[in-house]
Amino acid sequence: MSFFNSIHFIFESALWIAAYLAFVRFYPDRRPEGFLLAMSLWWTHSFFEIPGPFLLFRLFLLSGVYFLGVKTMRKSAKVAVSSSMIGIVLAWWIFLRFPHVLGHFNLPAPSDSEFLRQRLFYFVGIPFTVCRVISFVVDSRNGKVENPGLLKFLLYICYFPTLMSGPVTNYTRFTKIEAPVVNLDYLATNVVPGVKRIILGIFKRQLLATFLWSISLPFIKVGDASVARLWLGAYAYYLYLFVDFSGYTDLALGISKIMNVNLPENFNSPFLARNPRDFWQRWHISFLDWLSQYVLTPLYTFELKWLSFLPGGLLSLFAILVTFVFAGVWHGEGTRFLIYGIFNALVLWGYRTYDEKLRMHAPALRKRLLASKAISVVSVFLCFHYVVIALMLFSLDRPQLKVILGRMWNG
Repeated sequence: MSFFNSIHFIFESALWIAAYLAFVRFYPDRRPEGFLLAMSLWWTHSFFEIPGPFLLFRLFLLSGVYFLGVKTMRKSAKVAVSSSMIGIVLAWWIFLRFPHVLGHFNLPAPSDSEFLRQRLFYFVGIPFTVCRVISFVVDSRNGKVENPGLLKFLLYICYFPTLMSGPVTNYTRFTKIEAPVVNLDYLATNVVPGVKRIILGIFKRQLLATFLWSISLPFIKVGDASVARLWLGAYAYYLYLFVDFSGYTDLALGISKIMNVNLPENFNSPFLARNPRDFWQRWHISFLDWLSQYVLTPLYTFELKWLSFLPGGLLSLFAILVTFVFAGVWHGEGTRFLIYGIFNALVLWGYRTYDEKLRMHAPALRKRLLASKAISVVSVFLCFHYVVIALMLFSLDRPQLKVILGRMWNG
């Protein structure tokens, strides 16, 4: 998404941030949510060329979701929760399958459905909108939403820096926004670190990601490439995704730091992961936390309550499988996303089963393995290649994958 690296984006972002700091400086008693929401809507309209009527329609739908969510806080409103969830899934499906129904919003013609699908799915942030809406409705039902407000909710869903790629956070944490006291101390503690983070993000996405993408697996002519070149392309693709994604996170966190909006980190040195479980605690951290809180844990709790007669390993496998299948199809359409989810689920379940058996039957051996530097190096190497193969499943269709894996393994 090169617009994040453009002079237009940088210049207009600087103007908006300066206007926001001026607003909170001269109107310290005003809440900042309205200004931040207006800024987010303008950014969405300006950079993604999303027409104003569509944005207003989106706000109208989100307002309905908000009131359904608030209703769940009052009584045992299972109907409201169910209606919200069904509405979310139906809206997501319609956006993906029938983009032409939105033609009256002056978006691209129905014949250009793929362009329209990408515009709505990615640029309007439908995947992350689904996560935030589910989080709000479920937390409302469980009494975890503090100080609900329509303006806060709309900002929570539409906040521009996190619209497309997160980080994901829950409503209560995100809405603890305080208008900053703009002075020299604030410049030192927020503005300067935020600007540095933005520069780092631009460097990653403009220079490193551009180079890595040019040598990554999708650009290789398989018939002419050597085995070494194919592996290099696979490594480059993994590095590209990390640099591009973490660069986007740097931009989001840098802008938010300047505006005193607290967001969680999204990466923690994933290349140093020693096993699949360790990797998923380091990669896209906020989304995996969301999956654990709103998919895995509730599903496993349900299984323990109603299916306790089944073996624990089977219950664990089913819960992990459903969670990662959801994560796979959440990324987009196509069989490869489903296969990607199933593959990761089986690998993670297999590792968890192995580690649990080792902990129960050979704790001393497990302790020695964890303390061994040589084993640690081998573990990091194996985990790195597990991720490389998983990302090949994610990025390549089945005919390409079959040919490339055949060349890589057989020469």
